[in-house]
Amino acid sequence: MTASDKPTSRVVPPGVHAVDEPVTGDDRDGSTWTLVGRAALFVVGCALLVGCAFSVNHLSQWMQDYGTVLVFLAFFLVMSLAGRWFWVGADAAIGFVLHGTSRK
Repeated sequence: MTASDKPTSRVVPPGVHAVDEPVTGDDRDGSTWTLVGRAALFVVGCALLVGCAFSVNHLSQWMQDYGTVLVFLAFFLVMSLAGRWFWVGADAAIGFVLHGTSRK
């Protein structure tokens, strides 16, 4: 395939950046979180992680009261959300410190 055989236009879905396209903070679909929003998610994620750590002692009683599967799934869901929100905020803070901007 020669250079002239390559297609000149690419189809990229909205909100998705091509590999060689720079990522900016002004997406047209509004999917970019502000640094303040990411900081709020970081605080909420930290609070949920601390709450989960304190609730570990109660898991066995909750399993007897509500069932093992239900408690496991609920605990897993809360921990997953808390971890995701924690890392969204942590990545934004690290990006701000290293690069001066919030990155995706």
